[in-house]
Amino acid sequence: MSHTSDKKTGHNHKWSGKIPTLEGFIRHLTQGTKLHVNLHFMFSQTPEMSFFDVNLDYRSHTRPACNYAKIQEKKLTDCMANKKRSIKKALELESPYVGKCYRGIHEIVYPIYHKGNPMCILYLGNILLESQLHQISFDADNQIIHTMAIAEEDDLTDFMEIAGLIADVIHSHFLILDQSNQLKTPDKLHWAIRQALDHIDLNYSCDISLREIADLCFLNEQYMSRLFKKQLGRTFSDQLNQRRLFISKQLLSDTGKSVTDIAQLVGYNNVTYFNKCFKQAFGISPRKFRQSNSNEPT
Repeated sequence: MSHTSDKKTGHNHKWSGKIPTLEGFIRHLTQGTKLHVNLHFMFSQTPEMSFFDVNLDYRSHTRPACNYAKIQEKKLTDCMANKKRSIKKALELESPYVGKCYRGIHEIVYPIYHKGNPMCILYLGNILLESQLHQISFDADNQIIHTMAIAEEDDLTDFMEIAGLIADVIHSHFLILDQSNQLKTPDKLHWAIRQALDHIDLNYSCDISLREIADLCFLNEQYMSRLFKKQLGRTFSDQLNQRRLFISKQLLSDTGKSVTDIAQLVGYNNVTYFNKCFKQAFGISPRKFRQSNSNEPT
């Protein structure tokens, strides 16, 4: 595997033998640099894809500088808007670029594709340019600056190479999984809709909203609503109800739980409303459906 050296630390980025985990490889490449990697996955992980399991620290912007910016609601809103713009730009460019947040903190934004589908956006950040040191302040907590990777503009080329090494490893693993038929090849659904459907599948019993889904995907709520209608031909609420009712049919057939309990288990707080939705969808009440389809031993 190719390697690069970090000008600031002299750390030699080499790896011998098989790479055991993605997280271990990232730790090795960024050791001693104060750089931070954040991976925004756009696919559904399966047990066979455990290579991509990383600590939550690598699933969001969690450095002190970012955490500081999220303390106040206005700053958090600005951060979320910045993340949305970065994802949109990465998917539009389909190539890596150097980004900068509203605080002046730089990062490498590196989209990773497989068979034409966006699979992951890699962020290599926590970078503060020496030329901008006098322009940034963390109010009373200027010690935060010492937790950042202070760099010259020329160093961004090296950082881009480090991001490229990580991206190469991720893409190589996609190829390996694909060759062994273990990769869930994405369909033609928009990546945000795939992520939304996965979220609904996991959390249908909770009180989830379109706003929550949009925030999860770092997209505008109205845009997310249009995506549901365009891609699935139904609204978010319709999709959520469809999933809940599908699960309720299974529970009615396979368990002896009461209709009221099942309604609550699948996310309906009002059993009357559940009965109404069920009958509208299947033309039969939950009780009558159970009588004709129960797999419970008598």
